[in-house]
Amino acid sequence: MIDLNLYLFFVTLVKHKNLTRAAEAMGMSQPAASNALKRLRNFFKDPLFVRSRTGMVPTLFAENLFTHIAPALEKLDQAHLLEKSFSPQMLKTKMRISLSDLAGCVLLSKLTKKLHVCAPLIDLEILPIRVDCLENDLQQKRLDLAIGVFPAFVDRLLHVPLWEEKFHCLVSCNHPEIQNNLSLKDYTKYQHILVSPGGGKTSIIDTQLKKLGLSRRVAVMVPNFLIALMVLADSDYILTIPKSVPIAEEYNLKSFVPPVKAPQIPVRLFWHEVANHSPEQIWLRTLIQDLVKDIVLL
Repeated sequence: MIDLNLYLFFVTLVKHKNLTRAAEAMGMSQPAASNALKRLRNFFKDPLFVRSRTGMVPTLFAENLFTHIAPALEKLDQAHLLEKSFSPQMLKTKMRISLSDLAGCVLLSKLTKKLHVCAPLIDLEILPIRVDCLENDLQQKRLDLAIGVFPAFVDRLLHVPLWEEKFHCLVSCNHPEIQNNLSLKDYTKYQHILVSPGGGKTSIIDTQLKKLGLSRRVAVMVPNFLIALMVLADSDYILTIPKSVPIAEEYNLKSFVPPVKAPQIPVRLFWHEVANHSPEQIWLRTLIQDLVKDIVLL
């Protein structure tokens, strides 16, 4: 491998045809320029330049080399300028984010409002979670980001923690028995609604109950929180969900601390290494992290 600065010096020397002027253009001393030329000649096994009355003339090998190196360096320079001049206001692109139902409830409204102000030309596409394809979709750039729990990807994808989620229990204000408190006896007596986007029949709550030698009956299983809240409002079921899920007053529900201890769930922002240094991705990831800081999770 050869130092990129040597390529820059080579292109500069071809353009100036004078070692002193090339050194000045590169901000190098005369001895450093002479040493750079010596290293280039040793590496390519060619004189590269010969002295003449009109200056240092490139050899045929050097001319051919220049036709390949100069455009490549120009593209690198353009990419550097593009990164330095990155402006969200001028960015016209589509960003694709895969969100869990929970992350959508917490973030989506705030994110769309912020993008409308800070990056009005960005089109945001929210896609359903496809766990089996998540890593590949991020690597192939079919997805830009993913937000959710996804413990299987903690060691396989780049990620940052966004928040830790706590649970609470909800029942209708018209529940026939559960009024001022929710006991463990009532919790296992009454039937439950389970939110399961992936179709799993148990949750972390069932795992904790099993440790106590107890169980509950899940009578209704739904794919998202909105449906769960609508069903709960007109029933005697119990619903255990993350506290950050917004609940409309019209549902007329009561909240209780779960009678069974449930660990907090870490919600993370995931992305692939191939997009780690992308200016627009860095900006969007930072924006999402800043939005989360403004969300008060009780």
